[in-house]
Amino acid sequence: MSKMPSGGKTPMQWVDQGDDDLQKPNYRVALDAYEEALRLTSTNTSTHSAGAPILGRLKGSPQSPDVKVRAIFGKGEALRMLKRYDESIAAYEQAIQFDSKNDYVYLAYIGKSSALRGRKRYDEALKACDEAIQLNPDRTHAYHYKGIALCDLKRYDEAIEACRRATQLNSSYTSAYIGKGDALVGLLDYAKALEAYERALELGATKNSYAFSGKGEALYGLKRYEEATKACDEAIRLDRENIRGYVSKGNVLRDLKRYEEALEEYEKALVLDNTFVHAYIGKGEVLSALKKHQEAYDVHEHATQLDPNATSAYIGKGTALCELGNYDKALKAYEEVLRRNSKGAEQVAAYIGMADAMYRLKRYTEAIEACAEALQRDPEQITAYYLMGEALLKLKRYEEACEAYDQVIQRDDTRINAYIGLEHSLREQKRYREMLKVYKELIRRLPNEVRYHIDMGDILTELGEYEKALQAYNEALRLAPTNKLLHICIGDVLRHLKRYPQAVAAYDRAIGIDNDLVTAYIGKGDAFREYGYYQDTIRVYYQAIQKDPKAADAYYGRGLARRALRLPERALEWKILSERSN
Repeated sequence: MSKMPSGGKTPMQWVDQGDDDLQKPNYRVALDAYEEALRLTSTNTSTHSAGAPILGRLKGSPQSPDVKVRAIFGKGEALRMLKRYDESIAAYEQAIQFDSKNDYVYLAYIGKSSALRGRKRYDEALKACDEAIQLNPDRTHAYHYKGIALCDLKRYDEAIEACRRATQLNSSYTSAYIGKGDALVGLLDYAKALEAYERALELGATKNSYAFSGKGEALYGLKRYEEATKACDEAIRLDRENIRGYVSKGNVLRDLKRYEEALEEYEKALVLDNTFVHAYIGKGEVLSALKKHQEAYDVHEHATQLDPNATSAYIGKGTALCELGNYDKALKAYEEVLRRNSKGAEQVAAYIGMADAMYRLKRYTEAIEACAEALQRDPEQITAYYLMGEALLKLKRYEEACEAYDQVIQRDDTRINAYIGLEHSLREQKRYREMLKVYKELIRRLPNEVRYHIDMGDILTELGEYEKALQAYNEALRLAPTNKLLHICIGDVLRHLKRYPQAVAAYDRAIGIDNDLVTAYIGKGDAFREYGYYQDTIRVYYQAIQKDPKAADAYYGRGLARRALRLPERALEWKILSERSN
């Protein structure tokens, strides 16, 4: 480190300059100033970061008569802001050695806590806050920082209590309300979190970037995306180095499927701090959405290396591995989440991920059990009901599958796949009337989807409701006039209605689309035969046989026509007639 000439300044003046530079912020210059103050006081401090400078956040910072402890503390602050955490911790520990009645000793414990958080040593950070509280249980700041450390440890209820204690001591302490909001976000209680951030802003935290980034995160959780974006933008405007602001904005853009823009925000966060795990997790989720599954896996894997307790990263790994077809390895990733005693949404997500992997491994019973675990923790979890329905369908437990799909539809009636699964389960049980209700709902939601009109026509035909079936097929025909199989369906219904000339015309339209369509010839032959036009019947069946010499239905129909005309039956016709009569 370069030495600054003293220029006739006293150690106190150098400390004052360091404090000023710390707030500008100009951390390197501040560090030089503190070092110069220590040199002048003949203090040998050859000691070998996580938020804004503590002094800058405390109103009425103490004026210690001991310039030495002020300089050491300031040095710790500057080193922390430069992310030189180990050196920062050493400086704070040196300051702590002074008389415990000195205000800067109290602040050094808090600074040490923040530096330890920068090194992800969260338990030690919590201990440093507790030590500060022991020194002075009636000061607010240590409670606030204790809340932050507890959030890092995912002990959110305790964090809320710590922040509550801080606001009891000082009801206008805005940082404690922000900390409370952060804890509530951790509990996914976004509405109450928003109230906490709004309270901080009402009390004057309008220049606090973290109040706005927290507000943005709460609004994101409430799916109020436009407001969330505005809050994040304000956070970034106030502090270009507010990493949470970029990550929260990235999350909003990700949910809006503006994936490339989301990636840009995550990258901005990582430029500021390439160890910020949540930025990697968000980036990985976007890469998965873009179907870049190997890249997504690599990003989540890096996140778990940075923080082995980052359970969301293990979930991301599991998702990517499933898409890459590595289901056994995906299961291990999800099991890591449960092994780390995760709670709430992450635990539910892990069980759902396990159910997905087990389903793909055809371990359907285990998949159902994993879904049940997820639903025990969150009875409103739609994906768990859906996966359960899919697994039950594979096990041919159709009635239970129907119940699972119904649970999905009750909670979100836009889930098309649930209607399709329900239809399949009902079909296997021949519950045709209920199937009609499903098709009506599908057609209402997707009126231009041809297959649903055709399927509805098929069921109506099965039920003998031929006029309604014809209406369904004609609606499908309007959407797909060149669908050859649809013309055959129309021909079949017209035959049931004994409208034979129209049936023949429908089969001819199918043949016009595909001249080799044997089933159309057979349908046309059947129409002629049922209408009593046996010569035409024999001619058309002959055409079918020319197209497919193994077309048994054509031989059978031709045999019936020849029998009706009292013509001798041919050997193959006689054989098929005999088999079918028996």
